[in-house]
Amino acid sequence: MAQTERVWMTFPDGGRGQVAVTPLGEGRYRLEETPLLYVEDVYFGDEIDTEGGPDGTLRMRGVARRSGFRTYSWMLSRSIASSPAMAAFRDAVIAAGGRWEQTFGGSFMAHVPADCPFDPEVAFAGVVQVSKSTASES
Repeated sequence: MAQTERVWMTFPDGGRGQVAVTPLGEGRYRLEETPLLYVEDVYFGDEIDTEGGPDGTLRMRGVARRSGFRTYSWMLSRSIASSPAMAAFRDAVIAAGGRWEQTFGGSFMAHVPADCPFDPEVAFAGVVQVSKSTASES
């Protein structure tokens, strides 16, 4: 099995940044994280077609195959990001067969299999509710 590696990638919108990928052969890669500098509909687990750029970077040409995950995202306050309820939410995402990403402290994404019954929106609403009641008790 191919090893995950960090590569410099240029995206169709002109953005450029490092992203973790797994090579699949013939210019195809699976994204092992959601590219932060590309705002189009490309997420963790998607397989993308690339070509080599003149400066050694990869240039994304398009999505070859979607991951099969549903992706949800939220901006977290510092208190929610570090709360026990959020830790339990992250564990629930993993238990559902998904994966989560948290960047810049408060940008959070949950990726769950499309066919799983776990509803991240409902579960996250519970995180917010617990956090509010904890804050009001302080």
